[in-house]
Amino acid sequence: QAILVWITESHLHEKAMPEHVVMVLNSSAAAHRLLLSLAIAVSYLQVQSSDAICENTSLETQSAARDASLTEAEDAGAVFLQTGQAKVQARSPNIALIVLDQWRWDYAGFDEPDVSMPTLKELASRGTRFTKSYVPSPLCTPSRTALAAGRHHMNMWVTGNWQDYIQPGKSTTTFMTLLQRAGYTTMVAGKDHLSGGSGVGPDGSTHASELGFDMFHRTMDKYEFCAAGNYKSMFNGEALTRSPFPIDEYGAWLLKQGLWQEQCDTYGPYAQGTACSENQLCKTLDPNEKQCGFSCSHQNRIDENAGVDRWVEEQAELLVREHLLLHGTEKPWFLQVDFPSPHPPHVLTDAEFRRTAKKTYPVPIQGIDSISDNTLLHMQRSYAALVEMLDGELGKFVSFLNSSAVLDDTVIIVTADHGEHLG
Repeated sequence: QAILVWITESHLHEKAMPEHVVMVLNSSAAAHRLLLSLAIAVSYLQVQSSDAICENTSLETQSAARDASLTEAEDAGAVFLQTGQAKVQARSPNIALIVLDQWRWDYAGFDEPDVSMPTLKELASRGTRFTKSYVPSPLCTPSRTALAAGRHHMNMWVTGNWQDYIQPGKSTTTFMTLLQRAGYTTMVAGKDHLSGGSGVGPDGSTHASELGFDMFHRTMDKYEFCAAGNYKSMFNGEALTRSPFPIDEYGAWLLKQGLWQEQCDTYGPYAQGTACSENQLCKTLDPNEKQCGFSCSHQNRIDENAGVDRWVEEQAELLVREHLLLHGTEKPWFLQVDFPSPHPPHVLTDAEFRRTAKKTYPVPIQGIDSISDNTLLHMQRSYAALVEMLDGELGKFVSFLNSSAVLDDTVIIVTADHGEHLG
């Protein structure tokens, strides 16, 4: 069975547009098994779209998911798991949670903007689209930590991208730790952004075990992976300086490939590299507002196989292989695949940008006067090109699951932490 849930963000402004949820179910039986297998998510995650997720569960379970405290919700999840185990096969399905970063709800191949995502559409063709959903916050780390905790943003201790989920005196329970208790191997590849203050470290291990990840290959934000300091430094107006050494696993990998200096020259700290810092948008708007990353050149960039999203997909495959080597197919796994794109900087290869170089996109209802029409169109084309590139990475991962003979036993969820204004 395959399931796809796609949730993107409301910007939480006065005229917020409803977001999409796409759920792909092969049958009602598959839906029932999914709900039982994801009992933790049903009983524990307090999301605004819970009607779509909980429609086949008891009122008591829905109430626990929405209103109970963290401990109460955890207990409810455990009870529901025990109840559900008698009704499903002993082998729970694998779960692949694919998270895109800063992905607009309408740039997905279903709506008006000219964006091609054939892998996503093929998955969605197997089931049902839900067209209203909202994420907890329009910021990366607050949204991601709220999801991990199963709490509304108003009840979270993380309010900025420079903060950690793991803090003294706060709960360390996540839905990943509950999956561990339910017998899953839990894994993450990419930018989980749950350690926004401390970073992940060159080996990716910072807070990994406390967050509930058994296996991991982690990277930082595309603004951060070459930077000294974090988002707090930037918002405080401190100098944006380059790190002299890798600060995450992707950077460590680049260093081994002899590409660390080249990649950091291109990106720079907070998009202050050669790809984005010399364009008119960067010169017009305050660099500390991070606008440089929205309009970047695409000439003479490093090979696409060294890009961070390519690296993330490869690490996702590696983690599944490692799990299968250790446990075979008897033990279920959960894997969160966190692609850092289409979040800026919008750095692309020439080949990637050519996919959208002649396309046009809707203009904003209310734009920024200092952004010219040509610059805005370049931003939109670059953003759409990143989205289309990610669909290719999604296709590679789905093909890998198929060739590894685990696709039929895997629930696939595709979502985003929040959306993007695009001018």
